[in-house]
Amino acid sequence: MNIDLANRSAIVTGGSKGIGYAIATRFAASGANVMIAARGREALDAAVKSIGGSAKGRVAGVQSDVGVADGIKQIYDEAVANVKSGKASLVGTTVEAKLRQGNENVFDPSNPDSPSPLPGDMVIFKEAATHVAIATGTVTAGKHEVISLWNQPGNISTVQRTSIEDLLAVVGSSGRPVKFWSANW
Repeated sequence: MNIDLANRSAIVTGGSKGIGYAIATRFAASGANVMIAARGREALDAAVKSIGGSAKGRVAGVQSDVGVADGIKQIYDEAVANVKSGKASLVGTTVEAKLRQGNENVFDPSNPDSPSPLPGDMVIFKEAATHVAIATGTVTAGKHEVISLWNQPGNISTVQRTSIEDLLAVVGSSGRPVKFWSANW
């Protein structure tokens, strides 16, 4: 089967070995621009070189750990830097389109049994169409932490560590359930 991923971008975590490496290789061979994230520098550099040798799209790497919030932010910042420098294209738009095709879930802050995003899940709020958040998996004082990207008027982007509950208050939905999408990767 031939899959054309030209003009698409992907971030592959754990992309230096195993299944992540195979996914990154397939995406790059199909024309996607691929950002590989991995914890180990040596394996990451080898993967970027190996995959990049036969890629139809661009391949870049970032050494980071998705198990910690700062690591997720680092991967995002590196992807944005690649987009702005022309080394990759439309990472955010590609990810958002894929997420909106995924499973729609409802997170109700007042219901402890409602589904909540897992670490690394990327969520998009219906109430704030220009907003994307990456869940860290940390819950502190009943608030679910996220790394938030908010595109505001005037082409200004804000990245901050906040919570789903605080974001709901900002968009005027405090206390109400919020819908989010988790990708079907």
